[in-house]
Amino acid sequence: MGGVSSAKRLAELLELMASSARATSAAPGYFKPYRHSKSGMEYLDGGLHHNNPVLVADSERKLIWPEIANDEPDLVVSVGTAFRGKNDAQDDQRRATSSPAYSTLDVIQRQLQHIEDALDPETTWRNYVEAQGNITSDPSRYVRLSLESAKMIPKLDDTTQLRSIQSWARKMVEDDPQYKSLALRLIATCFYFEPARTKQESHTKHIIVTGEQRRLQRQHEQH
Repeated sequence: MGGVSSAKRLAELLELMASSARATSAAPGYFKPYRHSKSGMEYLDGGLHHNNPVLVADSERKLIWPEIANDEPDLVVSVGTAFRGKNDAQDDQRRATSSPAYSTLDVIQRQLQHIEDALDPETTWRNYVEAQGNITSDPSRYVRLSLESAKMIPKLDDTTQLRSIQSWARKMVEDDPQYKSLALRLIATCFYFEPARTKQESHTKHIIVTGEQRRLQRQHEQH
């Protein structure tokens, strides 16, 4: 029965992951809104409001664990989907063609640029990290993973580019040691130290703590 139960649970998890992926990628103009059959709710790409949801995640973790809401998180990992590096020449050209008289077209272009900047995931991440600068004692707690491309990023529905993007991303990741380092750090977060006894040495006044290293329980092990 254990095998059947595990297979059923896996199928449920895969269905949940597929539904979540479909909902979060329902970008207007590219894909239809995702309609959840059980609730009747319709979902659109979360990037319309939070293209980098780090602020949402930070807010939710404070609601879930209010007793440590003001404590710094052990590790924050933000995973992007690649971005095109800034083209300074284009930025200079845009500034040069901007009219000091603020024509209607100029105002519209500025507003569109403002919206684009507000939805830029890299800008959101930089602002978040800068906000933590006053409280953090270890900047390495905050890790952003998003590959920078010199080429134009394909459109969301351009499936012909999937293979080449996968190959490019795999090579970039394999050549960057920070990914292996991060993987080891994430594994380490699954373990914790449980103190059992505390003793103070009389001659050195050092405090010695003995205990056991334990692993966080998986969900099915908690029952």
